[in-house]
Amino acid sequence: MDDFALPSLEWDVIVSGTGVKPSLLAAALSRAGKRVLQVDDKDYYGDTQAAFSLDELEGWAASVSAPFSHASCERRATIARPRSYTLTLAPHLVYWSSNLLELLRNVEMTTSFTWQAVGSWWIFLTDEDVAQRSSGGGGIGGALVDAGVKAVKVGDTVRKKAGWNKGRKRESRDLTSDLPPELQQTGDAPTLRKLGGVLREVPCTFEDVAWSPDLQDRDRGYLGGLLRFISKCSDPEDTKHHQLLAEHADTPLSEFLTTVYPLPPFTIASIHSLTLLPTPPEATPLRTALDALIRHVSSIGRIPDIRSAAALTIAYGGSSELCQVWSRGAAVAGGINVLSRGMTSITPGDDGKHCISLSNGEVVTALWVLTTATTATAAPSSITSLAKGIFVISAPLHALFTKKFADDRIPPNAAVLTFPSGSLKTEDQVCNKNPVYIIAHASATGECGPGEAVLYTSTLSPQPVGYVFSELAVRRVLSACGEEGADISFVCRFTQEFATPIAADSKEDGLVELSPMSGDLAFDAGVVEECKQVYERIIGTKEGFLEMTEEMRRQYALAEEE
Repeated sequence: MDDFALPSLEWDVIVSGTGVKPSLLAAALSRAGKRVLQVDDKDYYGDTQAAFSLDELEGWAASVSAPFSHASCERRATIARPRSYTLTLAPHLVYWSSNLLELLRNVEMTTSFTWQAVGSWWIFLTDEDVAQRSSGGGGIGGALVDAGVKAVKVGDTVRKKAGWNKGRKRESRDLTSDLPPELQQTGDAPTLRKLGGVLREVPCTFEDVAWSPDLQDRDRGYLGGLLRFISKCSDPEDTKHHQLLAEHADTPLSEFLTTVYPLPPFTIASIHSLTLLPTPPEATPLRTALDALIRHVSSIGRIPDIRSAAALTIAYGGSSELCQVWSRGAAVAGGINVLSRGMTSITPGDDGKHCISLSNGEVVTALWVLTTATTATAAPSSITSLAKGIFVISAPLHALFTKKFADDRIPPNAAVLTFPSGSLKTEDQVCNKNPVYIIAHASATGECGPGEAVLYTSTLSPQPVGYVFSELAVRRVLSACGEEGADISFVCRFTQEFATPIAADSKEDGLVELSPMSGDLAFDAGVVEECKQVYERIIGTKEGFLEMTEEMRRQYALAEEE
């Protein structure tokens, strides 16, 4: 797009980058009537949240730059249509209780995306792991509360806030029919399932606690008490449980769960897996874990048509779709998006404006300039490096995408798998110190072809051993699912650096530096609020953020009629 001539050299706001935060602000500010120019020196949308075809991903891996490193791709089988894939760098989970979904509902944008439900959380645990018992003390959470093992109530909640799958055609084929009889769901009992004897569904509701065959009665009491503690800590008026949290806020999760709620080690690993945090339970403070557990527990059972789910994923590229839709939204509202054209310098100009030189030689002016911080300027102590992988599997892995409850009206098309610390061992007898997470996507997400699946891996272990652990975990999944002839057709590996998120920084009047995205596997809860704060500085209020004007509504209505 280097030959594209800008319609103006004067702008209210120039936004650098097409990642999630820049694109959200470009759309919101354009809808607020600001003249917005969004530029990116890359030739694709999404920045670190981009999605690529297989060919494009190979090209990206061959020339990565910070915050990525050590990228490589490998085709292990003949792939007939490499351009038909949509493989994402950011397969974020979006929790039902997230402020992202709340925002999209409020501005009527949920139907701009294709949503797929994330089904069960699975964890790798052997029978020997389950047999180990805790040596913890008496604890305080032993008695089951009145609602302890009753089913989570969905009722009216399930019927409210529908729209995440509006217009979706319900899948008529029940994937459970492809499974052996022992894995098929019968009746309403939410019996926790096992795959290959080593992958177990994680108990995360009172129903799960009541039915889990791995729990003893003593465990049920403590786990029921823990779930109540998590629920009560989300209530600002509950002083008893908040006092308990304050006393143990910096206590490692594993220590808290072996003393206050004495649970066996395998249950501690299961509870920790719900947090999606990269550190093991013994290195995860309770306050950090609790925020993630509240997020999960407050979302479970609330998604219409599939009460077993707590989160959704965006089809056709994860968070890349957010970037694409919001950048298009900015253009529809009068903004301009230009790829392959970045900012090379910013200098103070007249009348409070800034002069920005672009990579094609143009010089433009703007009152506000929005950029994104990089890990190059972050303190080394704040940087985390995750070893990541994208694995295309030559089998559908139906066992991961089946209904948990008989009354779920649709099957999930994504799942989360955790390999806790110490569960994987290399040929050199090195064990993983940190958990390995896998986000599995079925072909219904639009990211691979029919009869295939995509597994996204992430671990805090450094490369190259992190890559080894990731592939070991993937092969354990294939074995547990029992897919005849399943193998890895394609793999992409890369390391990504993340800096601890901080609030948007204003170096000078009109210059705003957005914080980079976090390394969370779930969509970063701070994104929406940070963007609203920047919007308020520019517009003067948070009111109307991302909302369409009446004129825009009329234009959309006319377009739908044509």
